[in-house]
Amino acid sequence: MRQFEQASTPLTIIGTGMAGLSLARAVRSRDTARRITLISADSGDEYAKPLLSSAFTKRQTAEALVARDAVGIAESLNAQVRTHTLVEAIDTTRQRLHIGAETLPYGQLVLATGAAPRQPFELDPALRGRVFQINDLDDYRRLRGVLDIHPERQARIAIIGAGLVGCEFANDLHAGAIGWRWSLPRRRRCRDCCRPRWDGRWARPSRQRELISPSSVN
Repeated sequence: MRQFEQASTPLTIIGTGMAGLSLARAVRSRDTARRITLISADSGDEYAKPLLSSAFTKRQTAEALVARDAVGIAESLNAQVRTHTLVEAIDTTRQRLHIGAETLPYGQLVLATGAAPRQPFELDPALRGRVFQINDLDDYRRLRGVLDIHPERQARIAIIGAGLVGCEFANDLHAGAIGWRWSLPRRRRCRDCCRPRWDGRWARPSRQRELISPSSVN
């Protein structure tokens, strides 16, 4: 009886990425009547995250990457989808979510928020419109909007980090004819993904270790 009651308890999922949506679809396939609420800090649109970098090659807009918007997700899952909603605190004793002045009760709760990039330095408020962390579709939409303000001008982008994501962005920016420079904190190199370029020339390892300050990001 307890297992049946637990399975019938309203489900709240924080996060509408691949994990959150996959869980919601799996639950809905087993129970067509269970109440499901999805909470997203961004637009809640469904998209393939690897396309956030390859979209530069094709010069695609954020809207072109959307497979299904939040309204379509809500309709297909018969669920409530709350977009641009930031959960500030979780009261596990009373089973409440604190969203600004609102308190939202939940039955079962799943956190599917994914990872967040680490910012390696304190950001001057004056630079917030010029420094970006591309971790979701809204982030890409903001950067694409800045690049499209002056489409006739060559953009100059500094990439901080040379892990897999940094390499993918460097490769796709180059393929999209967007100028870029690389910053490698801790002297790491990406040897297998791609080779770094500086102003149209292949860089020497000694130059790869330059740390570009926030003021140089355009």
